[in-house]
Amino acid sequence: VLSEIRRIRVNQICRMLVETNRPISEIAIALGYTGPEHIARYFRREMGTTPLAYRRKFGQK
Repeated sequence: VLSEIRRIRVNQICRMLVETNRPISEIAIALGYTGPEHIARYFRREMGTTPLAYRRKFGQK
């Protein structure tokens, strides 16, 4: 169950990084994280990259 929750949370972050230009701080608040540092640590642990690097690689061109 916990792995499914992590998968869903990471998918939400990925979607917002790719589909919006919102700053990480806004994404963190929208998804219930305490701040951009927390979401960045969580994302890096789960995905092996930073949110900014992910956005640059997969985001809107």
